[in-house]
Formats: sequence, C-alpha cells, structure tokens
Amino acid sequence: MYETGIYLALLLWAWHGLMLITLVNSQMQRNLNRIGQRIGWLTLAPKPMDAGDKPGLTGGKIFKFLLIVIFGFPFIFLSWAYIAYIAAVILYGRSKNYGEPVAIKEFRWKMKNVDMTFDQIVKELMKVNDESDENFHQFRENLIRDLEERGISYG
Repeated sequence: MYETGIYLALLLWAWHGLMLITLVNSQMQRNLNRIGQRIGWLTLAPKPMDAGDKPGLTGGKIFKFLLIVIFGFPFIFLSWAYIAYIAAVILYGRSKNYGEPVAIKEFRWKMKNVDMTFDQIVKELMKVNDESDENFHQFRENLIRDLEERGISYG
C-alpha cells in the first residue's frame, strides 16, 4: 500500500513539474507579460514583474525551476499524505473560482486562450473593473505609467 502511494506521488510530482513548464510558457504568461505581470513560480498565480524579470529562458530561470521541482521530490516519500495535499490544492484551486462574476471568468479565459494586444488587454481590464469606454486613454496611460515606474516596457 505504501509503495502504491509512492508511485502515485511520483506521478503527481512529475505532473507538477510538467504543469510548471507548461504554465510559464503559456499564452497566459505571454499576455501577462504584456501588462507587466507574470505567473509566480511557487504559487502559480499572477504577480507584478519588476525590472529584473525578463521574458524568455535564462540560466536563472532554469535553476529556479530545478530548485522548485527538486524541493518537492523528498515529499514523495510521505506517500499518501503528499497525494492528499496535492488533491487538496487542486480542489481549492477549482473551488475558489465558482463565485466569480462572469466578466472575470471571461477575462481569465481570454488571457489563457487568446493572443491579445496591449490595448485589447487594457479593454478587458476595464470591463472587469467596470470602467467606462470613455476612460480608455486615461486607464491605458495609468497602466503605462505604472509599468515605466517599475522599469518595464509595455506591449
């Protein structure tokens, strides 16, 4: 029984590594980069970029990926406890999105599946924030100013 848990935990660990690679190379990541955000390596949630975060593959990113994946390997030997933890994380991730407004669900779907321009993303952000279309240029300029203050080029 313990060995079965280890094999399943090993499969989940490998799946997590593949999901991490997939997420940081996804359409969502490319769209987030356009507005100065990225997917966090540990939480897999969007977070603001800073001037040191450059899109693309670098030695530091490969090292960070290996460190995160290798860190999880010893937990495989907890067998069923590791499986229960991963199942709880997956269920939590799925359940926290049920009560969201439709506009947010549509925005997330577009970010994950549509290659959008900077202006398209700004328009979608305005929909989520219930901003009027009249404020497009002001909203856009505020976002660009924020990106420039963090040392990030937009677009």
